[in-house]
Amino acid sequence: RTITYDILNNLIEKGLVSFYIKENRKYFHAVSPDSLIKYLEEKERILQEQKNSILPIIKNLKLIEKPRKEQYSMEIFSGKEGFKSLLEDILKENKNYRMIGYMNVGINLLGHYFTNWHKRRVKQKIKREIVAKKDKKQNIEKFKELTITKYLPENYEIPTSVIIYGNKTILFLPLEDDIAAIKIDSEKITKSFNTYFELLWKLSA
Repeated sequence: RTITYDILNNLIEKGLVSFYIKENRKYFHAVSPDSLIKYLEEKERILQEQKNSILPIIKNLKLIEKPRKEQYSMEIFSGKEGFKSLLEDILKENKNYRMIGYMNVGINLLGHYFTNWHKRRVKQKIKREIVAKKDKKQNIEKFKELTITKYLPENYEIPTSVIIYGNKTILFLPLEDDIAAIKIDSEKITKSFNTYFELLWKLSA
């Protein structure tokens, strides 16, 4: 009974129930169903006023909001299996990629796997753009399908090889008989290397 009275009093405050007293007894009566629409319209009006009043506050909060730091990750790979993992990740990403510099270790280190990997790349229609030294031309043309290559002037040096794909960048360390690389997953860093690539691309022929 107490709960019922609480509900009825709440409905009276909303204007959905009226009451009258007769012979010291309180009688409740539901108002016209149209009052439900009027009640909702009033709620809507109040919400709109609240929204309009808070919009300038939100705008000011956005101005002082600190930008979120980009999440990034770095992994180190080495040896044949590490190299294979990097190549498989390029296929998994399934996006065109760019290269700065070109190493000759792929076919020497991985043999048939490397040849087959390029066949899979072509099957997935993954294109690549390469900026390299001219002395690498013969090796690049062994796997020239879906490849555009430009060569730097002789006086330019490329200290290390870089592969750029998706939001990832692979930096290869200059080792003679083995391979080691750092894979960085970062939109910001990859964007910087893309800018560097485009600069070298303009300088190349």
